[in-house]
Amino acid sequence: MLYSSIDHISSENDWHILEKAHQRACLILGRDPKYHPLAEQVARTVIMFFARGERDYGRLASMTAKREINLFEFETETMGSNVRDMSMIVASRPKYFH
Repeated sequence: MLYSSIDHISSENDWHILEKAHQRACLILGRDPKYHPLAEQVARTVIMFFARGERDYGRLASMTAKREINLFEFETETMGSNVRDMSMIVASRPKYFH
């Protein structure tokens, strides 16, 4: 996970939470956590929710994936694109979220 802008996190446990949340969110979204072009965007979203106080990696991952899916739906709706890249994830999201 790319954490370039997070200098204030010093606890090893915090880093572990962020890493697990990033990996799980990427799994839900079908993105490789290291090589997908949008993996860093997922990392920034995880960090945003972490900075707001969420510390449960499962909830961080779920919140992140939901936000990414909503952003994707909004962008494709706004642009009028016929994008099918995440259609399977959007269709199956109740299975992944609490």
